[in-house]
Amino acid sequence: EALQVVEEEMPQVVVLDVMMPGLGGLEVLHRLRENHPEIKVILLTGHGSTKEGIQGMRLGAFDYLMKPVRIEELILKMGEAYEAAH
Repeated sequence: EALQVVEEEMPQVVVLDVMMPGLGGLEVLHRLRENHPEIKVILLTGHGSTKEGIQGMRLGAFDYLMKPVRIEELILKMGEAYEAAH
C-alpha cells in the first residue's frame, strides 16, 4: 500500500516503521531506493532494534528514530529531510 501511495503522491519525505504488516519497512525502503532514490526516508524502529536502523541507513535511509518517538523530534527530523531533498 505504501508503494502505491508513493507512486500516486510522489512525496519528498516518507516515514516508515521497520515492522509493518506485509512488506517490512526495510523492504519498502529497498524498493523506494530502486525506483525513487530522491525520496528521503526516515525509519522508526522499536526498542532493541538498533541493528535494523543501522541496516536501513546502509540501504539509504535519511535517518532512523527509536520508538517511542517524541512528535517534536519526528517533526524536526522530517524538516531536515525535506530541506535535504531540495
